[in-house]
Amino acid sequence: MEGGKVIKVSVIVPVYNSARYLPKSLESILEQTLTDIEVICVDDCSTDGSLEYIESIHDPRLRVVNLPGNRGAGVARNTGMDVASGEYIYFMDSDDWIDRDYLEVLSKVADSENRNIVLNTNFKREYKEGESGLAVRHDPKEGLLAPGRYQASTAQAYAFPSLWIRLYRRKFLIDNDIRFPEALRRSEDVYFTSLAGLLESEAFVIQGPCYHYLQRESSLSASRDVNGLNFLAYNLLYEELVRRGISLEGVKLFYTGQVAVSSVELFEFIRGFLSSVEPWVRSNIHAYNEYDLYFMEAILSCGDFDSFRERFGTVPAISFVRRKGLIR
Repeated sequence: MEGGKVIKVSVIVPVYNSARYLPKSLESILEQTLTDIEVICVDDCSTDGSLEYIESIHDPRLRVVNLPGNRGAGVARNTGMDVASGEYIYFMDSDDWIDRDYLEVLSKVADSENRNIVLNTNFKREYKEGESGLAVRHDPKEGLLAPGRYQASTAQAYAFPSLWIRLYRRKFLIDNDIRFPEALRRSEDVYFTSLAGLLESEAFVIQGPCYHYLQRESSLSASRDVNGLNFLAYNLLYEELVRRGISLEGVKLFYTGQVAVSSVELFEFIRGFLSSVEPWVRSNIHAYNEYDLYFMEAILSCGDFDSFRERFGTVPAISFVRRKGLIR
């Protein structure tokens, strides 16, 4: 709060070497129709001029926090939450952008529905096309969840585990001690969104203004590795739920995506994790889609990595769609 003014939404943006994308990203936040916001940029030791660019912006709503060492996005977001003062928290990536009424629409829904979590399933993946700028290649309105009120664990099971489709009430996060695991350098959002979704009774889903997700080449090449790391995030989530004594009824304990099982070590880790949670998966079968269950059966039916690779390849999704007759 500054000069007695109440902050409606704190937008937390972890920044690491994204100077090229910051102008469009920060402009989309600072030009929101909702003006009662604060923008907290947490610089994770950038070396490309990102910090200098942020500091050149003269807007009293913009705050800059410098981390003393490169710690990763999870630590940056935790740091942002520690200094935030808004009624709501919104996490945004430093290379993406949002429609002008994005924060106003989500916060109004949270107010009118009295919800701690609002999910907006409207987003676009934006792809760079040569030197001609950006072109939209994919425009899902996710479609799995129609607008309305849902049990939070149901919304968590059927929506992407991405931070940027969610608005959180800050008091809810504080009261439930929901933070990012600092041991994870990637997939920390999977842990955070899943834990929050399981600690809240209901969430409200909308198909509102658009979030524009920039699918860079680096993120494309890393996507399968990240999905492999999702299992580490879910393992930490499982341990945290057990520690808190939270019932696992209705819990989705893993999210497969397009996982590439590319090494003996990854195969053995995933197999060990799925073996430990299989009883809960079987008793909560409604939380899993057909491919999730196919993936689990594929992993558990093979005793070693070589037999798995021989039967399913390194990307089980490909064998799954072939089996369904979708590709040859």
